[in-house]
Amino acid sequence: MNEPRLSGSSGSAGVTVVLLTPVVLALLAFAVLAGRVGTAHQDVVSAAQAAARAASLRQSPSAMVADARAAAETTLRDAGMACSSTAVQLASAGAGETVTATVSCQVALADLVDLAVPGQKTVTARASAPVDQYRGGA
Repeated sequence: MNEPRLSGSSGSAGVTVVLLTPVVLALLAFAVLAGRVGTAHQDVVSAAQAAARAASLRQSPSAMVADARAAAETTLRDAGMACSSTAVQLASAGAGETVTATVSCQVALADLVDLAVPGQKTVTARASAPVDQYRGGA
């Protein structure tokens, strides 16, 4: 009629679930963090592209830097990036060839995943654009 139970096996499934739940949640949180860092990198790549293009349209070095910085900051702000510090560097590869913009954004990990994750991540990207031969003055 009734089969005898093995002693010591009752409740083991519940204990397993209780012990594995934090591990599964930690893996899920790590996956979300990795995805958000990837998205942040794409946003910084877009900012570097915008900065290079903006700089390629100007003639004077001071206007190039100002426009590149403004374009990068606008692109990052529109993407929702909360950079604690932003750096934009320009390099020219010769007269009338290309301009390269390097954009770095330091962002708190807590801002990326909306969790209390300590630390910061610096995301850096570089993009080049051909200098426009018919660019505007100044």
